[in-house]
Amino acid sequence: MGKKKLYSASFTWNGKVITKRATTKEEAEKKRDQEKFMYEFGLKSLSSDILVKDWYPEWAEKYKHGRLSERAYKDDNSRIERFILPAIGHKKMRDVKQLDLMRILESMNETGYSKTSIMKVKSCMTQMFRDAIPNDIISHSPAAELPVPIGTKQARHIVITDEDRLAIINCKSKVHLWAMFLMFSGARPAEALILKYSDLYPDHHAVFLNGTKTANAKRYVPLPDSIMDSILATKESSYGDYVFSDRVDGAPYNRNQTGRNWKRLINDVNISLGCDTYFSKAVPPFRFPDYYRPYDLRHAWFTDLQYSGMPLPMSKLIMGHSLGGVSDRYAHNKLDGVEKAYEYIVPYWIERGFLPESDAPKDA
Repeated sequence: MGKKKLYSASFTWNGKVITKRATTKEEAEKKRDQEKFMYEFGLKSLSSDILVKDWYPEWAEKYKHGRLSERAYKDDNSRIERFILPAIGHKKMRDVKQLDLMRILESMNETGYSKTSIMKVKSCMTQMFRDAIPNDIISHSPAAELPVPIGTKQARHIVITDEDRLAIINCKSKVHLWAMFLMFSGARPAEALILKYSDLYPDHHAVFLNGTKTANAKRYVPLPDSIMDSILATKESSYGDYVFSDRVDGAPYNRNQTGRNWKRLINDVNISLGCDTYFSKAVPPFRFPDYYRPYDLRHAWFTDLQYSGMPLPMSKLIMGHSLGGVSDRYAHNKLDGVEKAYEYIVPYWIERGFLPESDAPKDA
């Protein structure tokens, strides 16, 4: 059975041709007249027909860009492009219902996202639809009073096993020194990206981490001499003061480089453990777990501090954690205190086989 013939009737409004279709000529003309009436009396505007995917880039540019940090701006855009646009990007803004948005959040909940992650997506929804109202795109926001699932995914705190740490230590990789620094400094991945040669204090076995996450994030931490020497050896061939950047303009990498470094490291570790390769890429079956993340090296470091016998207040300070209002002799983070921390942790690592004997404190 063939398709029914459709008749069309059009009119022009502010330079745009608006067409209505129906199975009869009379019905098409009736729809056209009704539509024209809506526009003439302000009951409808061209902007009310805008799609979510078309409103998003204009909204982001006008309402978000320049008002947020570059990182926050990219994070919000990533959430919208990952969760919101695939579900409702094809819909007209005025056609989006609260139920559509609830389905997006429920899908995140069922997938295992935390309440924090879900709330950040909801915040993007709220702002995007709220800002459409004064632009006459919609008359009310479907994100208003939107119910939020509780979230099911808990924060992950995985500690890399000794066996897997040794696999990283013993592998040959272009990013090996970066991984060793994370493993033996307890640095957050973002802190490693902005590490400068001027932040190194070899005479004190220490490195300064210019963190921003907490009030105590700017801190000195102990660094084994062998790692320190390996980093200093790269200074002559560096393009600038940033340690883990080979950009010719001397600028640091952005945080996306952390993911690229980790992906390369895991590939190289798998190869070193005997995986077959195809064009320098390890192929299954893999020998090294794929569930580790760069932050897990920090979790392992903190665990080592506790087992090394280091006093907890001292370990929390060099990790950049808050002491929760506790005031004691460790409530400072100076170079002399870091040398004492070095005497606790480095012998522990040597005993575990992670470091050479030459890293031992000289008076140990």
